[in-house]
Amino acid sequence: MAPLISALVPTLIFGSIQAWQTTQGNDSNKRSADAASAGEERDKQKDKEEKDTAAGPPVSITMGSPDYIAVNYALPGPTHELGDLSKRTNSFGEWLEQYKARPISLYSIRFTIRALRDETTIIQNFKLKDRDCPHEVAASVEDALNHPPAYAGTLVYPPPAGGSGEDIKRTVIGFEVSQYDTRAASVWNGYPKPGNVASEKPTEIMFGKDFSDRPVVLNRKDARTFDVFFAAKLDCTFSLEVNVTSGSDDLWIPINAGARGELEGSIAAGAKTYATLVRPKSDGSAMELGNPLREGGVPTLSITADNISPGS
Repeated sequence: MAPLISALVPTLIFGSIQAWQTTQGNDSNKRSADAASAGEERDKQKDKEEKDTAAGPPVSITMGSPDYIAVNYALPGPTHELGDLSKRTNSFGEWLEQYKARPISLYSIRFTIRALRDETTIIQNFKLKDRDCPHEVAASVEDALNHPPAYAGTLVYPPPAGGSGEDIKRTVIGFEVSQYDTRAASVWNGYPKPGNVASEKPTEIMFGKDFSDRPVVLNRKDARTFDVFFAAKLDCTFSLEVNVTSGSDDLWIPINAGARGELEGSIAAGAKTYATLVRPKSDGSAMELGNPLREGGVPTLSITADNISPGS
């Protein structure tokens, strides 16, 4: 029997090797098939994404935090109770929204526009839409001289807040909202210049050339960040749109224009006096009521334009 067993051992080993090789071959074939299938799925997904991109908007718009924070807000009515704001400021934004507060005279927003398509995308222009400044046309000379701003109930100094902390390349433009035929213009470097009530120094902003003179061209995945200022000497509401062309598309796309991210932008004219004042406590932890006649006030607004100089 021993010779017979010896003869069987090589056969068994050889058979085991063949079975192992067959199994390995099957596993390799399966892995190849799986890889091919995964590759096909990736290609299908890529094709779908490209078709979706071609069918959708040519750009994405992401809102950010501007460097220039609105210095003052105004409410239409007087304020005598602060609720939770007298203890902490974490609900300050909600409080402003609840009482329909508006930035006074000047504020800015920031957003980034990213090109999504293979075709060149051009940001052609910006415009205000649904602009409404109810008191820009006075019913009489007396009305023009004596009509008080609608937002003279409460002056609000916001609690301390840092800027965005970003150091990025951006295009800075603005609108003089109180001008009826308003156009997007470049904003001169170094503006706005904050004013001071005590020294009777106005807040200054200078507009330069029309933005449409220098449209922005983007290739796919390129992005450009914009800071947009809204300045007005009237109570106004408005919305903002950007004109984008890509391939055969020529679109006007809405952008949130509100100081706190709302779709509609709003601004209040500066008043000479206010009925009440809301200000931060000395340690900045909460808000308190103040005396608007003794310590309340906002700088006037000076708007100038120079669309001739080449540096604008």
